[in-house]
Amino acid sequence: MKRVDSIDVIRAIAIILMVPCHFILLLSPYEGPFEAVYTWGNEILGGLSAPLFLFVVGLSQALSSFKNPPSETLFDKSGMRMVKRGIFIFVIGLLIEIPLEGAIYAWDILPLIGVSLIILCVLRRSTPLTLFLCALCAFLIAPWLRGKVGYLSFWSPQMSPSDFVEGLPSLFTDPLNEYLHGLDPLLSNVAAGFFVTGYFPFFPWIMFPILGFMVGKCSFGTQGTGRASIAYLALGCCLVSIGLGVGVYVYHFGSANFESGFIAPLTFFPITPPWLTVQLGACLILFFICRNFLDGTNRTGIGLDYCRVISRYSFSVYLLHYLLAYWSVRIAGLVAGEDGFQFLANAVSAPTAWVLAVVALVSFYFLFQQCDKRDGKFTVEWFMKQLIPAV
Repeated sequence: MKRVDSIDVIRAIAIILMVPCHFILLLSPYEGPFEAVYTWGNEILGGLSAPLFLFVVGLSQALSSFKNPPSETLFDKSGMRMVKRGIFIFVIGLLIEIPLEGAIYAWDILPLIGVSLIILCVLRRSTPLTLFLCALCAFLIAPWLRGKVGYLSFWSPQMSPSDFVEGLPSLFTDPLNEYLHGLDPLLSNVAAGFFVTGYFPFFPWIMFPILGFMVGKCSFGTQGTGRASIAYLALGCCLVSIGLGVGVYVYHFGSANFESGFIAPLTFFPITPPWLTVQLGACLILFFICRNFLDGTNRTGIGLDYCRVISRYSFSVYLLHYLLAYWSVRIAGLVAGEDGFQFLANAVSAPTAWVLAVVALVSFYFLFQQCDKRDGKFTVEWFMKQLIPAV
């Protein structure tokens, strides 16, 4: 089955949002004259790229299921390939995470993507209703779990408003400190990080690949050619409006319960229900637009070509952007005789980080366009195909 533009465009948009987000967070200081730019990078770019990445995992697996329909056997050939790919991505995520975060229980997004492939393998034959209920359970149980384990004790007991637009009231709130990497690597801490307290914990983030899989099964049709119902657009707009309305109201007029409250301000860490609602709405709106206005139209152009190339080599782009934004600058700091992490966090201003991210995004296109002419040889995707042949 040939590639589908809606999936490529959504995945490419996630990357376009992610790269400047990470360049800003890794290379520029939080405090200073550009705090609003930093907040935009963290809350908006990061807050939208992560759910899009996870949502498109479900969409792509739904489309793949039409090519390789699941058999009565749970772990058939296509199922085992999903599991192997999931394990591969999970391990690569850990290898990146240990030096980057200092501990495996920080749990960034790659391990979650790996686990989500395994979960979707188990749920391949489930009905849309079952998938919806699984996602709903993940959404509902997350605040309760955060309250039980004491989420903020893993971060900071205090929350601080983040400048969103200078001169206007704050819209987002964040913990005063980052995730506490100095915790003892006990099984309880590792499990807590994976399921509840890490950067992208299983609960509630697993809801996005499950819902993406559900939406894909309902929209692509039995031959992968169906369209997206306008109900997705209407529901998406409602979710965005409700989430923003509740988040802003609670922040300015209500009593905030960041750990276990459903009626809570907009925060990324912890990811509160109102912000999750906004993110899901954005995923549905973007899917409706891309599915109905791009797929099956035979459109061409530099924008679509860019998205196709970047999406096809998204895993390589992910690893390469970390190499550029993190390792190159940290090594430069160590060579200069300074603390690598401190040098990294103050390398450039936030606007300069934005410019560097744009340069990187443009360069990635030309680099992987050349790789594509050589059938992607020696990219991460190529290595994965060698290790895990297609069914």
